Amino acid sequence: MEASKLTLLLGLLAFLTFLASFSAAEDHFHEFVVEARPVRRLCRTHSRITVNGQFPGPTLEVRNGDSVAVKVTNIAKYNITIHWHGLKQQNNPWADGPEYVTQCPIQPGATYTYRFTITDQEGTLWWHAHSRWLRATVYGALIIYPRLGSPYPFPMPKREVPLLLGEWFDRNPLDVMRLAAFTGGAPNVSNAYTINGQPGDLYRCSKKETIRIPVVSGESLLLRVINSALNQELFFTVANHQLTVVGADASYTKPFATRVIMLGPGQTTDVLLTADQGPARYYMAAGAYQTGLNVAFDNTTTTAILEYKNAASSNQGLAPVFPTLPAYNDTATATAYTAQIKSLSQVKVPTQIDENLFFTVGLGLYNCTVPNSPRCQGPNNTRFAASMNNVSFVLPRTNSLMQAAYYGVPGVFTTDFPPVPLVQFNYTGNVPRGLWSPRRGTKLYKLKYGANVQIVFQDTSIVTTDDHPMHLHGYQFYVIGSGFGNYNPSTDPARFNLIDPPQRNTIGTGPGGWVAIRFKADNPGHFPAELNFGPSMQVVPLIEIYLPVKFGNFLEHGLKQQNNPWADGPEYVTQCPIQPGATYTYRFTITDQEGTLWWHAHSRWLRATVYGVLIIYPRLGSPYPFPMPKREVPLLLGEWFDRNPHDVMRLAAFTGGAPNVSNAYTINGQPGDLYRCSKKETIRIPVVSGESLLLRVINSALNQELFFTVANHQLTVVGADASYTKPLTTRVIMIGPGQTTDVLLTADQGPARYYMAARAYQTDLNVAFDNTTTTAILEYKNAASSNQGLAPVFPTLPAYNDTATATAYTAQIKSPSQVKVPTRIDENLFFTVGLGLYNCTVPNSPRCQGPNNTRFAASMNNVSFVLPRTNSLMQAAYYGVPGVFTTDFPPVPLLQFNYTGNVPRGLWSPRRGTKLYKLKYGANVQIVFQDTSIVTTDDHPMHLHGYQFYVIGSGFGNYNPSTDPARFNLIDPPLRNTIGTGPGGWVAIRFKADNPGVWLMHCHLESHLSLGLAMAFLVENGNGPLQSVEARPVRRLCRTHSTITVNGQFPGPTLEVRNGDSVAVTVTNRARYNVTIHWHGLRQLNNPWADGPEYVTQCPIQPGATYTYRFTIIDQEGTLWWHAHSRWLRATVYGALIIYPRLGVPYPFPMPKREVPILLGEWFDRDPQDVMRLAAFTGGAPNVSDAYTINGQPGDLYRCSRKETIRIPVVSGESLLLRIINSALNQELFFTVANHQLTVVGADASYTKPFATRVIMLGPGQTTDALLTADQRPARYYMAARAYQTAQNAPFDNTTTTAILEYKNAASSNQGLAPVFPTLPAYNDTATATAYTAQVKSPSQVRVPTQIDEYLFFTVGLGLYNCTVPNSPRCQGPNNTRFAASMNNVSFVLPRTNSLMQAAYYGVPGVFTTDFPPIPPVQFNYTGNVPRGLWSPRRGTKLYRLKYGANVQIVLQDTNIVTIEEHPMHLHGYHFYVIGSGFGNYNPSTDPARFNLFDPPQRNTIGTPPGGWVAIRFKADNPGVWLMHCHLDSHLFLGLAMAFLVENGIEPLQSVIPPPPDLPRC
Repeated sequence: MEASKLTLLLGLLAFLTFLASFSAAEDHFHEFVVEARPVRRLCRTHSRITVNGQFPGPTLEVRNGDSVAVKVTNIAKYNITIHWHGLKQQNNPWADGPEYVTQCPIQPGATYTYRFTITDQEGTLWWHAHSRWLRATVYGALIIYPRLGSPYPFPMPKREVPLLLGEWFDRNPLDVMRLAAFTGGAPNVSNAYTINGQPGDLYRCSKKETIRIPVVSGESLLLRVINSALNQELFFTVANHQLTVVGADASYTKPFATRVIMLGPGQTTDVLLTADQGPARYYMAAGAYQTGLNVAFDNTTTTAILEYKNAASSNQGLAPVFPTLPAYNDTATATAYTAQIKSLSQVKVPTQIDENLFFTVGLGLYNCTVPNSPRCQGPNNTRFAASMNNVSFVLPRTNSLMQAAYYGVPGVFTTDFPPVPLVQFNYTGNVPRGLWSPRRGTKLYKLKYGANVQIVFQDTSIVTTDDHPMHLHGYQFYVIGSGFGNYNPSTDPARFNLIDPPQRNTIGTGPGGWVAIRFKADNPGHFPAELNFGPSMQVVPLIEIYLPVKFGNFLEHGLKQQNNPWADGPEYVTQCPIQPGATYTYRFTITDQEGTLWWHAHSRWLRATVYGVLIIYPRLGSPYPFPMPKREVPLLLGEWFDRNPHDVMRLAAFTGGAPNVSNAYTINGQPGDLYRCSKKETIRIPVVSGESLLLRVINSALNQELFFTVANHQLTVVGADASYTKPLTTRVIMIGPGQTTDVLLTADQGPARYYMAARAYQTDLNVAFDNTTTTAILEYKNAASSNQGLAPVFPTLPAYNDTATATAYTAQIKSPSQVKVPTRIDENLFFTVGLGLYNCTVPNSPRCQGPNNTRFAASMNNVSFVLPRTNSLMQAAYYGVPGVFTTDFPPVPLLQFNYTGNVPRGLWSPRRGTKLYKLKYGANVQIVFQDTSIVTTDDHPMHLHGYQFYVIGSGFGNYNPSTDPARFNLIDPPLRNTIGTGPGGWVAIRFKADNPGVWLMHCHLESHLSLGLAMAFLVENGNGPLQSVEARPVRRLCRTHSTITVNGQFPGPTLEVRNGDSVAVTVTNRARYNVTIHWHGLRQLNNPWADGPEYVTQCPIQPGATYTYRFTIIDQEGTLWWHAHSRWLRATVYGALIIYPRLGVPYPFPMPKREVPILLGEWFDRDPQDVMRLAAFTGGAPNVSDAYTINGQPGDLYRCSRKETIRIPVVSGESLLLRIINSALNQELFFTVANHQLTVVGADASYTKPFATRVIMLGPGQTTDALLTADQRPARYYMAARAYQTAQNAPFDNTTTTAILEYKNAASSNQGLAPVFPTLPAYNDTATATAYTAQVKSPSQVRVPTQIDEYLFFTVGLGLYNCTVPNSPRCQGPNNTRFAASMNNVSFVLPRTNSLMQAAYYGVPGVFTTDFPPIPPVQFNYTGNVPRGLWSPRRGTKLYRLKYGANVQIVLQDTNIVTIEEHPMHLHGYHFYVIGSGFGNYNPSTDPARFNLFDPPQRNTIGTPPGGWVAIRFKADNPGVWLMHCHLDSHLFLGLAMAFLVENGIEPLQSVIPPPPDLPRC
């Protein structure tokens, strides 16, 4: 592990240990996958939206104080959000969940992570969808336990049981909702109620699944009862048992006993139950409490069974005891029950009310003008409505209310929701019809933070009275009173309970009545109070809260980011910004840098507050080049604006004037005790007399250079900008924005308190600046207590305009020793930097408030830099997007003038442009930055991204190229990333352009950058192996090609894992082609999403995109490999995948001394994609490779290859395990080692019976593990591989690749001799290949499927399409044809707009059919003279469907169409037993008698034999879409493939897992 990572981990560990000493709170992470799953209820199966395939969804169990993150991935077809019902979500409305209120919905295929902390809540809550009617099935319990060590305030129960009461619709609930929305009538009611998702045995087809809760006599249960029904209040009881209520809505209550409880939708109740009845079975039951008059409702009863475990067996046949439930309209019982719920003890109810609100709630009707309209099926040709204070709430659809409020988006809502009804009337009497039709609107009510609020909810009798369960998001409230009839503000408050009212989040109004609640508005954000579609309340955020970043990018300031501009961060330069709600991961490596850097936002003025320190320690074991300090202290100097910094920037951008200055400077975020209201938070740094500190000082201010000092203490500078310096002693340092300085301080003064202080160094004339001083306190720990009351000692700081001190300090910074400064300069650049002015033609314009009716500007070489807005410069350069930038930035000013003198006004107005300057890779560059006196001289801190540079000279006045270079320091100049020009002066820097990409150079005063004081370099790619951000140059056979690689390696990296390991591989595609990665031979159990073939299990990873393959190794050991599965990219994109046994498990063969992967490949002396494209265009055979390779090298039999020949050292007597992989594109290969015997012990990650051989044969895709003992005389021996070619009259690469087995102890006299060359079989030696393959067997008897469910017979081979145009360039196959390939005469066509797996999973029609023929449509003499009418296959995307668990036999039959050939057939997602093979046509009557059903080998790839057949068997126990194809890529792209669609099983682990959220889209 790199030192930087290790240090970070150790720091985190220390921090976590520190936290653990204070709290036992935990962090929880859950993943919710929202998907459609089949759910069977009431005799019918429906596709229902679920979470993680569960209905109800998973129970979340947390403790008070815990933090929770729930990643929700939506793979359903509907938008979704999740609401955490009853959680306060303190300062965090973004996690609350109601769609278009606090967030936009999570769209299909998208992901959102809800993050929240449980704050002072205990008990039962729940979560549910908050999008349309999705919560009918998308819900689950949320149980909050007390903190560890805190008991319940009631007797501890033996067990706890969540009971979720719900509703079941025997149709899609969204269709029910949509129908009601269309007709305007009442929605259809549910068909059943449920307990924990099951209706119970009173409903049809439900007896077996009835929920049973076992109990032992005498034990106590805590029932956590939740009403998650959509539309119905419910009574709940347990036959013959008393319930003791102890909590409601995650608040404890005074315990009280009851036989029945009533819960409105959204409410929860915790009840204790003691198993004190005779051992038997007792129904739990729930039925409707219905208050709306003349309204249809579901009048059924759901049940579960409380089942005593020790009941006599004779009682088990008896029906459970049934309870007595109240009548559906028993309001007296419901009211009496609710009135008993009270807080445990006296509570603090707000008494001084600031907002006294009165909200009417109820239904309404809209009149229709068209009689008998299908859209007006409410009472008397109307449409139902509902409202609060006669406003029917309308959700926005293009933004959420919270986002609109946060970002100030106009037109989304108004804040004029009425605090009382606009018209007062007899609310529960006979309401005039004129009041029945509410107004529609998106009206919010604004509350001041901290306001004490009282709301009276008044039911109305419009249409009907009803008990409306009102839920307020983001709050708990006290229910202080309720009653029937109209609320009377004169008399009813006298009956309010202000002593022990219950705390709820949901409360019913009472039918024809009212309820009063109170709360303090102490949770800023936007939280709805709901009645179906009711109003919302907005709380004005008047306090600081942590909220998601609105927009932005991040920069690791000063990091070189070698070859990796994508991690640099400036918006629209190297990346587009990270938009709200989006995510981006910066990945980079620290390369040869040590010291202090920092990171900050690089989007507009966000870095005013978004910044932090980045400390780079030396590698482990490497000391500092200065005395080791006792402690290290980061000091970040910043600026604080007493308003939103973005508003400051926006105002300046609007007016054209200078931006307002900051209101304070800060040290580590605190202004210090010289500012108002800041004394208490002043930063204090304790120190012990005599100890030394390393202060890591960073100027993170937006717009100000700063002096810094420590009273009475000497500072020793030892580093700057992550480079060490010659130590220099100083009392004060000057540091420009962006710069860092490392200083040693020794606590050598009298024990007291000493100010650290920073104030402005201001160089531009007549410009407003912040002339205050920020302080921190260096506090000696052993100071006498008598000194502690004294003010800290104050330091002397230079005057704000003390340029002499600043210049003298900067001049002393030098490198520790002589450095290599570029001397032969290729690019001699001269850049003027400074401000400017644009003239305005409209006098006194509010947009022209610069000097004399102008607007400020800034430029370099008179070009004011303009950022693009639709693409980043780096992306445009990488992908060749035209029109984004030009490369004509001038190397010198277009006009020379007296830069620091009296500049003509004609030069004050720069041109705007997005101009880059192009540098060749490796160029030595010198830049002189010249300040100008346009508007004013200034010290511009110039920062160059992606580089460090040597500061070789500086001076005042105009740079003189004739005399000033004589004073350059080319011995020990400092290495910086940011340097000031000097006010009215110049500075010269040098660097080597050895980091390709687009790199911004700009003034680090943000006020100047926003005006255009910037430019960018476009550094071209080099030719070396680590000098490119795209395809890497690879040299073979005397020529260099741009080659697609992984991590710059060819072959790619070897992955080493163990059986049982889980693996995650993030693939980032920086090439110009689409790509996928296939993990060849891995079973990918239930996980086709990680298999990799493009357009089969995934859409390809597009250029610039990323996808993470996640999979687990299950019962596989040996050698596999990975490769690209997109077109012919696998010619170079491949590597070994080695699976070791589990720890402690040995190999089933002698342990080798060493293991060596041997990857056999093919090399094309042109782009393999061009070879494929040419063949696709011409219809002819593709050109063959120019060389074979071993581990990427052709070997010394090829031109220009001798030096790089792979050499494998070996010591006499030791054994090697050769892991041999045929990764060639199109060729089977023989492999041997001269004079050495090979013992085969494994193939395709399955062990085999060991057998000795001199040669092995591998088809493309196959692997073989072979032991080799170094038992020959010490010398050098060739390993060699050459073609095994079975297609007749077909061209092939008839060369031989070699590597050298080199004995380490060979006598030196032998080293000049050529290696011993082996004997390889002839290219067409089928007898040797067949004999070898026949020896490969399993180590012992295996379980081969014998009861076959699917007998399949697949012909495989080539074909030809006839052309009608003679001599066409597109018909260069034999006799004016185009080559084809097929299985069972179907030439496979990949889709292009979706993958087969995604189409199957989501039910997308039209992508494929499942009519692949199980046998050839026409039987013929397959290996004989085939009629020409059978040579032209049909094209199609045809799959063959297999039932889960089916036993499958496939006979693969080669054909003589065009030519016989050995086709290496690979089946994804499976290994299979190779039970037999032969030549000629397969005979189903006689050949099965020769099948090996005892110890056949287990393979994933097997050849057909040329003009023959091979039979395989497997069990279809891996659901998904799995490709079967010929592993000669020249055949695959012609269509020699098909795919199986294996259905899901019925058990929990027999279904395809949900697709990952980052699965690429087409």
